[in-house]
Amino acid sequence: MKTFWNLFFIKKPLSRLRTAFHTGRYKKVKAMIGEGRTLDIGCGKPCEHMPDQAFLRFLDKDNSVGLDIEERKGPYEFHKGNITSMPFKDGEFDNVVAMEILEHITDISKALAEIKRVLKPKGILVMSTPDNSLLWKTIWEIWSATAGRMWHHKHQVSYNSSEWRNFLEEHFEQIELKRQWRFDLIFRGIPRLREKP
Repeated sequence: MKTFWNLFFIKKPLSRLRTAFHTGRYKKVKAMIGEGRTLDIGCGKPCEHMPDQAFLRFLDKDNSVGLDIEERKGPYEFHKGNITSMPFKDGEFDNVVAMEILEHITDISKALAEIKRVLKPKGILVMSTPDNSLLWKTIWEIWSATAGRMWHHKHQVSYNSSEWRNFLEEHFEQIELKRQWRFDLIFRGIPRLREKP
């Protein structure tokens, strides 16, 4: 009886909620990128019931590429590697997408510099990350203590929108900022021609 209750009254609604969150973000990110070759950094499952390369499947573009630190399966080209040292040529991509990735590393400036390296001079970066607001802190504490406890120790850094903007502006000019469900930030930027002093 307990398994039945968990499955139909907890797990299924929670899965639908998480799918709605990720799909809603995918729609916004897709609208923010341009034509051409797209790299999705961190192309693993966004949650347990969604597949690897979920965003690339949603994007549905033949010339898309996925990168992750672990092996991933999917219909699109895949490379195993790290965001701070990617196995790609300079200026290889028209778009780079990094959703919920940068909060998992400590050297954000190095990661952004590497993203800039693999982007074309007029390429587009779209990244999403939690906003370290009171709303997010409350949600994260509840989530990581219950259904999301596997992620409790995964986040390495937590910054608010102004702090993330400062990191980005070192290497990118911010074009646009959107939010997904108020607590998730989605930045769109293009590479700076010169590094910010």
